[in-house]
Amino acid sequence: MVYEKNKNKPKEICNTLQPHAWGYHKGNDGKHKTAEELVQIIKETWVKDANLLMNVGPLPNGSFPEEDIQSLTKAGIILRNEGLVE
Repeated sequence: MVYEKNKNKPKEICNTLQPHAWGYHKGNDGKHKTAEELVQIIKETWVKDANLLMNVGPLPNGSFPEEDIQSLTKAGIILRNEGLVE
């Protein structure tokens, strides 16, 4: 019954840049997803015709971890270079 009510709704995939955490955890520094991992996740999301919710756990001061900024920026560059986004 639940499936029938929801089968035509857009799919959504939820993921996070941090390993096994939705919020910032200092112990995960240096272990966040790489640009290449992000590109793979994005491509898999497109194949499934789904929306992607990619969580970035902010630092205690509200800013984003530098490794996440670098990974997101590089993933965008990769996708543009492959002609997949404008």
